[in-house]
Amino acid sequence: MCRVYNKNGGVKLKKKARKLTLISIVIILLIFTACSNNENQVDVAEDKIKEVEDKIKFEYNDDVEVHGNIKFTVNPKIESTYMAVKMLEKETGFTNYRISGGYIGAGQEWLKDYKTHEFIKLLEDMIKNNYQYDAIPTTLHYFDDNFELRNDIEFDEFNVSRAGGMDKLQRLVSHLKDFMEDSDLKSFFNKYEDFYIERMQKGQERVHDKEVEKIINGFYGHPIDEALVTVTPLSMNAYGSSVLRKDGILEVKPTMDVFDNEKLFVSILIHEISHTYVNPLTAENIDKVNKTDALFEPIRDIMARQAYPIWEYAVNEHIVRANTALMMGQIYGESECESELSKNRNEGFMYIDDIAKSIVYYSQNRDKYPEFEGYYLEIIKLLEDLNGDS
Repeated sequence: MCRVYNKNGGVKLKKKARKLTLISIVIILLIFTACSNNENQVDVAEDKIKEVEDKIKFEYNDDVEVHGNIKFTVNPKIESTYMAVKMLEKETGFTNYRISGGYIGAGQEWLKDYKTHEFIKLLEDMIKNNYQYDAIPTTLHYFDDNFELRNDIEFDEFNVSRAGGMDKLQRLVSHLKDFMEDSDLKSFFNKYEDFYIERMQKGQERVHDKEVEKIINGFYGHPIDEALVTVTPLSMNAYGSSVLRKDGILEVKPTMDVFDNEKLFVSILIHEISHTYVNPLTAENIDKVNKTDALFEPIRDIMARQAYPIWEYAVNEHIVRANTALMMGQIYGESECESELSKNRNEGFMYIDDIAKSIVYYSQNRDKYPEFEGYYLEIIKLLEDLNGDS
C-alpha cells in the first residue's frame, strides 16, 4: 500500500504553481539589550543579532535553497500564554505540558506572584469555556507584535467564538501585554535565548536534511505559501494553525515543539502543514462530505475523545494522517508508512486504509492529477461508496 513514488517528489510542479514567497523571518523576543558572548552559547552560523528599539531580533540568513520556505520562530505572546495556561492547570484541568521541571518550572517560579493578575483571571474563565488547544495559538496569531489586531486577515468565526467573541479576545490580549510587562517576561526570555535558538536551529537542520518541504510540495502539487513554525519548547501539543490574509495568501503557522525524537517531529510537522492543504478542501465540499456522516457513528465516541467531535474534523484527520503516512514512507522507507498507518488504525481511524489506498492511486497517476486539490472529489466518492450511496 505504501509504495508511492520516488523521494524527489514524483512529479514536477506545474509552471503556473504559485511562486514561493521568500519569508524574511525574525525571531522576536520582547527583551532588552544585546546577547552574552559566553563561550557556551549555541553556535548559530551566519546569524545576525540586531537591537531594534526595545526588541532583539534573531535573523537567520541561510541560503534559501538550503532552508526553503519553512522557517522557525518563538512567539512571545504564545509562549507567555502557554506559561499562564500551565499556572491554571489545577483550576482548569488543561495544559500544554507533561512536565513541570526545568524550563517549565523556571517559568512557573518567575510568574508565581502574578496568579491574581487580570490576564490570569480572564484566561481561566475563557479556558473553562472552551478556549483550549489550537484556539489559543490560532487567535493569538490574529495580533501583531504590538498587540494590535491585524487588519489584513480574515478571522475564523469558529475560533473567535471559542474565545467568547472578538471583544473578549481583544481584552485578553490587552491584559496579556500588561501581564508580560508587569512580570518582566522579556528578561526571562532573554535568559533562555540560547535555548530557543538551539531548538529552532535543530528544526531547520531536520527540515533541510530530510527534504521535508520538497516532499510536501511534490505531494500536494504546489508550494506552501508561507510556513512559519512557532516553536513552543517542551509542549506536548501540536497544532496546524493558519491565518488567511485578505490578499488570498495562507500563512501556515504550525505551533509545536522541536521534539527530540526526529521521526515524531518530522511526522507531526508534515501532519500540521498538511492540514492547511486538506482542511480548506473539506470546507469547500462540506455539503458532500456531510452526506456521508453515517460513517461517523461507529467511531463517534473514539473520535470525540481525541478532540474530533464532528464528521468534518474526522474526515480531515483521516486524510491528513493517510497523506502523512505516505510522505513518511518517502522519507524513511515503506516500513515507516506501514507503522504510521498501523498506529492510526489502532487509534480508531477506521477508514484510514481505504483512504490511503485511494491516495496511493493519486500518487501513481500524477499526469492525470497534478495537484491534490484535483483529486479530492475522488476521496469523497470513496466515502460515498463506503456509505453505500448509489
